[in-house]
Amino acid sequence: MFFSNTAARKEKLCEPLKGPPPGRYPCNPTLLLGIPRFIAEELHHVLINDLVYSRTSKLQQELNPRLSDLDLLQILENLSGSDLINLTKAYNGSILVLDDDIYVNDTDQVSAAKLEQVSALAPFQAIVVHSNFVYEDSIREFTVMSYNQHGTSVVYMSIEGIFDMSALRQAFGIDWNLSAYTKRQIQLTASQGHRILGRNAFHPHDTYTKAHYVTSRRAEEELFAECVDPTDYEGEDDDEMPAPSPGSPALAHIDGNKSVSYFGFVNSLDVSYGAIMYRLCFAAEFDKVEKSN
Repeated sequence: MFFSNTAARKEKLCEPLKGPPPGRYPCNPTLLLGIPRFIAEELHHVLINDLVYSRTSKLQQELNPRLSDLDLLQILENLSGSDLINLTKAYNGSILVLDDDIYVNDTDQVSAAKLEQVSALAPFQAIVVHSNFVYEDSIREFTVMSYNQHGTSVVYMSIEGIFDMSALRQAFGIDWNLSAYTKRQIQLTASQGHRILGRNAFHPHDTYTKAHYVTSRRAEEELFAECVDPTDYEGEDDDEMPAPSPGSPALAHIDGNKSVSYFGFVNSLDVSYGAIMYRLCFAAEFDKVEKSN
């Protein structure tokens, strides 16, 4: 009923999930707020994690209570994004309030009743917000309340870019600014980038990708840096090799047990949306675990 007849999704996960996330278990669900369905279908790691490990999910007990978590992970890994969304709606994994669900009928007004209905399902592990709603007062107030009262992490998914970040500065005290929309050769930063994303979410080598690049006044919050290959400048004076351009397509501001993150990648064929978004939803937890190792 819930599985499509098409072949498994084209893009394999960078590395399949092999167990529960760090921290609370079972974990709180992720709320996907205002995300278009076609983008939500790319968030495989997030959807799979919540179907198996979220406190709200009824999948395992209704499918087969004797099925091990590992067996269930392997089954879900081979499903398409569309299948995962259908399972999520049927068995209450991630909480979905996609872009078609968030408005009052036939208007561009965000439904206060929908937000009130969703708030009853709190707390959430993370709220993933589409960048279109950065300046929507009701959604911003909802996310800030969840962040302050419940310790919910917030991830802004900025496929289309956030050109004015003053709302984020006012809401969370972060100092981020859009620096460029371009293609660059990038690699993980040696510190926080490796701690939060590591080998599970991103290529171990540098990658050429198109994205919205954002700078932070706190440089350690930038998870990627431009990769400038010195071999491209062999035989030239050292001062002719350019410094890396400023900005990163993903950032994470760690605030105790919660975080505010930014995701600015444009092309899902360059990177795995799901793997990176999953780690950003648990950024504070992964950062803490890796620091202790």
